Amino acid sequence: MKIGIITRHHMYHHGAILQAYSLQNILENMGYVVEMIDFRHVSYERANWVIAFQPFSLIRTVSFTHFLKYSLTRIGWGCLNIDRHILRGTYYQIFIKKWMHYSPKTYHTHEELVESPPIYDVYITGSDQIWKINRELGGLDRSFFLDFAPANSLRIAYAASFGRQKLTEPYPEIMQELLKNIDYISIREKSSIPFIQSLTNKDVRHVLDPALLQDSSAWDIVAKNPIVTGDYLFVYSVTWDKNLADFARKVTKVTGLRMVCVGPDYSGIGIRNAVAGPEEFIGYVKNATLIVTDSFHGTVFSLLYRKLFYTYPPTGEETRIIDLLELVHLENRIISSASDNISLEASIPYDDVHQILAEKRIESFQFLKDALASLKE
Repeated sequence: MKIGIITRHHMYHHGAILQAYSLQNILENMGYVVEMIDFRHVSYERANWVIAFQPFSLIRTVSFTHFLKYSLTRIGWGCLNIDRHILRGTYYQIFIKKWMHYSPKTYHTHEELVESPPIYDVYITGSDQIWKINRELGGLDRSFFLDFAPANSLRIAYAASFGRQKLTEPYPEIMQELLKNIDYISIREKSSIPFIQSLTNKDVRHVLDPALLQDSSAWDIVAKNPIVTGDYLFVYSVTWDKNLADFARKVTKVTGLRMVCVGPDYSGIGIRNAVAGPEEFIGYVKNATLIVTDSFHGTVFSLLYRKLFYTYPPTGEETRIIDLLELVHLENRIISSASDNISLEASIPYDDVHQILAEKRIESFQFLKDALASLKE
């Protein structure tokens, strides 16, 4: 049986590529032949450069004067450090060639998928925020609802997400029609299930993000140890946020730890970034003494490696992080401002956390087994 996975895989974003790899690896270990459908819409490709230069994310957290100051600084630093961005891209290409198995053909638009669809027995969409509104496309990306797949194929959504509890008009009606294409539906955020369930008469299951289907020993195979030695605070950020940076600097003052930062360029406020690809990212998490992150997958890998961590959810995208931490009863690891207290004495009950994850893994694997077994019936 051959399976094709479509997800937002080809982005210079650690969480996106690692969740894609994990689902591919899990299915291969189950005995299936698996390919990632090499779908690279221009809006996702462009995001690789937006991540490098993104000054407009400052608008949410600083005044307009600071926005201009830091925007010009960061764009200038981005140009001066173009070699760092190229190096990061090189790390990603190395990871892709080493670990990923892509379809022979690359697709750049939904129309290309419809006109000449890749042929598989099973099509899986997910995980990550595949059902998030794409402003550049003017709505939902139909590709991630598998409407291009042949009518007689099995179509599965695994751990699909749109990053919040529900969508506003006119998208519920559009999604209701698109969900008819999918035979088995599972969702990453439990709080989103009532909304999805209201749009379909199919059973909607809650499952883990693919990255959580593998324990740390499986990720050790992928990880590369960082160049830095000794104890350090690892700061992993996906959006530029001065409050996050201020909190991280506060942690370094309290702990005396050296700061290693991966993510948007904070050089405008005196923080130097490290260059990392997916393998290096896992290595930084694995070897960190303490972690501060605003990332869902930064939180995921902190849990997997039993790290002391703080999570600062990005404004408007809190749902996925809150859902995850509520699942493992660690809501107290969420910070809301740089003034929040730092408690280094409070240990995290990781035996309990990993017991919850182990039980949820069983449910998640069962969803995949049940859905895939239906093709044989």
